Amino acid sequence: MKRNTIRKAFLPLAILSVALLSTGCPPPPPNPLFSFAVIADPHLAGNPDYQARLEFCVDWINANAEEKLIELVFIVGDIAWGSGGQMDIALQILDGLTMPHIPIVGDNEMHGWEAEFDTVFGAHYDYLATVLDNWDNPPTPVWNPEIEDDSYFQNLSFDYRGLHCMGIDWCSRVMEGLAGEQADLHDFEGGTWPWFTSDIENCDKTMGANILMFTHHPMHTAPILPIEVASFSLAEILTIEAFTAGYGSNVNANLAGHYHIWWQEARGLGQYTIYVTGATHMGKNKLRLVRVYDEGTAFSYHHELVIFD
Repeated sequence: MKRNTIRKAFLPLAILSVALLSTGCPPPPPNPLFSFAVIADPHLAGNPDYQARLEFCVDWINANAEEKLIELVFIVGDIAWGSGGQMDIALQILDGLTMPHIPIVGDNEMHGWEAEFDTVFGAHYDYLATVLDNWDNPPTPVWNPEIEDDSYFQNLSFDYRGLHCMGIDWCSRVMEGLAGEQADLHDFEGGTWPWFTSDIENCDKTMGANILMFTHHPMHTAPILPIEVASFSLAEILTIEAFTAGYGSNVNANLAGHYHIWWQEARGLGQYTIYVTGATHMGKNKLRLVRVYDEGTAFSYHHELVIFD
C-alpha cells in the first residue's frame, strides 16, 4: 500500500461502539470474511479540527485493522473543498491508511472544484486500478447537455472477494440555490444512469447480496414529501427502484453520507437498505464498520457504529 506508518502521536483511544441506530443490535457473529470502514463528510476546508478528526479516523482504522480484519475504506463524499489545497491535504491524510481507500465524490466538490477533484483523485484512481479487480472508472470529462458544459462524473466499480462495489456520482451539476444539494440521474450518453444500469447488468452475480452501492446522496426521496430537498425527486427514485428490483437478490445496500446523521431505511420496492453514516467533521469522531460474512450462497453483513469519545 502507499503509506503504512501510524502517526507517532497516536494516543490510546476510548472507543464506544454503539449498536446500529441504538436498536440493540447484537454483537457481531464470529469469523467474518473481512471488514470495511465507511467515513462520511470530512469537510476539509482549512479548519484544523476537521483535519484532526479525519487523521484520528485514519489512526484508529490502522490500529484496529488486524484485529477487525479491515481491508477497505470508503469515503462517501464531501471530502474537501478545493481552496487552499484542501483536496491534496485530504488525499495525503487518507494515503496514511494501510489498506486501499476509495474516495467517492460529494456535492461540496461540485461548487467550483469538480475538475480539481478529477485531477487530485484521478491519480489515486489509477493506483486503485492496479490493486483492485475489474476496476472501472469511465473517462472524463463528458458533455453534459443539461448544463451545456463538461462534467467530470466520478463513477467507479470493482470486485473484491466476491463483492461488487460501486461508487456512484449522483451529484447535481446545477448549482443555483438548493439545487446544488440535490441528486440527479444524469440520464444521457456518458452520464451516470446509463453507466449505473450497465454496470449492474453486467457484473458478476454468483453470490447473493453481493452488490454494494456507495454514494454521497442516499438513494431515496426526502423523508417528508412533497419536499424533495437534498435527495432524488419521487420520479427519479421510482426509476432507480424499478430497475434495482430486478436484481433484488444481489443488490444489498446503499451506503451514503450527506445528511450528517445516522440513518437507516429499507427501500421495499428497490430491495436495498440505505445506511447513512454520521459526518466525521461534526462533534465526536465517528465511522461505520461493516463485517462481511460468506454464507455459502450469499453474503451477510453486520454494521457497527464506532464513535470516539
